[in-house]
Amino acid sequence: MELEYDRKEGRRNIIIAAASTAALTVSGGALYWFLQPEIPEVRYIEPTFGDYRMVIQGTGELEPNKIITLSNQQSGLLDKVLNRDGDMLKLGEQVLQLKNPELELKVTELTAELAGMQDDLALTEVSQQVALLDLEQTQARQQRELDSAQDELRRNQTLADSGNASSVTVMRSQIAVEAAQQALASTQRRLALTEQEQTIRNRIAQNKIAQLRDEIGRTQAQLAQLTVATDRPGRLRFTQDWQEGAYVGQYSKIAQVVVNNEMVATASVSISRQPYLAEGLTCSFDVQGKTFDGEVAPLESVNNEGFYEQKFLLYQQSEDWTEGLPASYVCVYESEAPAYKITLDDSIPRVWRVWRVRDGELSSVRLDVLHLTGDEYRIDGDVQEGDKLIIEDELAEKFTIEGELYERIN
Repeated sequence: MELEYDRKEGRRNIIIAAASTAALTVSGGALYWFLQPEIPEVRYIEPTFGDYRMVIQGTGELEPNKIITLSNQQSGLLDKVLNRDGDMLKLGEQVLQLKNPELELKVTELTAELAGMQDDLALTEVSQQVALLDLEQTQARQQRELDSAQDELRRNQTLADSGNASSVTVMRSQIAVEAAQQALASTQRRLALTEQEQTIRNRIAQNKIAQLRDEIGRTQAQLAQLTVATDRPGRLRFTQDWQEGAYVGQYSKIAQVVVNNEMVATASVSISRQPYLAEGLTCSFDVQGKTFDGEVAPLESVNNEGFYEQKFLLYQQSEDWTEGLPASYVCVYESEAPAYKITLDDSIPRVWRVWRVRDGELSSVRLDVLHLTGDEYRIDGDVQEGDKLIIEDELAEKFTIEGELYERIN
């Protein structure tokens, strides 16, 4: 839930008085002092503008080489061989692209069927609207006829009362009114049944369209599975000499990927939003006194009580160690462009969000922050020179900014 604060105009003197007012009460011979709670004045943090960098350090164990087998989830014909045997693959890099003419034709046919059903539904809705309009016009005409018949009946009854019309004339008017009522009621029933019938027909058509869309989505997902890619960087080894146009059965062993010296590292790098930091990291390893450049691949982000912990894989591809070795690593993230950041001291807890104060006014928009390293945080959002920031956790139900009272309103 978003928090909102409202500035209370003309309350400055009241605040000062409330903080120093005491009431004296006598009860059972005892004296009790009730002091009004002091309304705190918030403290500011001044953002600074400039480049920033983050350093992540840690230790772990480089795992020995392991082999991962790549297979296809859908059968098909080999369309393209995208890498050669012995190539070094990056995370997610494609190895083979298959094609399945039957699935492709199915998607084409289903898509055409879907377009036809949508066109039919649109035409049906137009004809339904025309039919409803015709019934509504008939209903309006019959209502006017009924009103006229009732007026005629009232006139004839008045004339009959004064002896200027016969009872037969009144009876004929009554019959005309009843006939008009029956005609109107019949049209109203037809209108209600038509609307109900149209609603049912349209719902059936819409359900069929939804089912067809689901089937198209499932088929397209099967087509997407015709791409064979690696989920780990490593060296490619094909299991056979694959030729374009060859049939590849489902779950065939396409190739192997030799993964070199993998280590999982974890860093708490972000607050209040999922990070993408691993893509910008430059890492190096220290193994047995030697330093090597490492490759980085993002794994997953885990939300730990509002703080996203970014897990990523570190690789050392230039050596072929056959057993796991202890290693230390240093990863550096350099900013591509300057940004506003804040530096916190030990008295301030870990920051979730901040509020902006500009020209003495508290903004209703909260700003996210990105934890860099140590006590540094980068501000994500609209910050300008001269702005001041307030840590959200320090905002009470009531507080003052430069003597102006703010109260929480939700």
